[in-house]
Amino acid sequence: MSYLYNVIKKTPDIMPIKYRLVLRKDMTKGAAADSKLYYAVNKSTGTCDFEELCDQIADRSTASRGDVHVVVDGLLYICLLYTSDAADE
Repeated sequence: MSYLYNVIKKTPDIMPIKYRLVLRKDMTKGAAADSKLYYAVNKSTGTCDFEELCDQIADRSTASRGDVHVVVDGLLYICLLYTSDAADE
């Protein structure tokens, strides 16, 4: 089994997903014009800044805070690069 599975199994409250149900128009193919369905919408449980994110990752790994900072910064750069390229096409 994976490491993440073992961590979650030992601490099941580590990654809860909070959501609420919202009644919206049914967007499935062939649905009646006035039909509605309940959809799960996630709730935000808070935010953290870039430095806090890097600290949290470094505390749970063998990577230093500086190494994590460089990798996460590179990941964000590449994500922005690819999403801006896709928007141009």
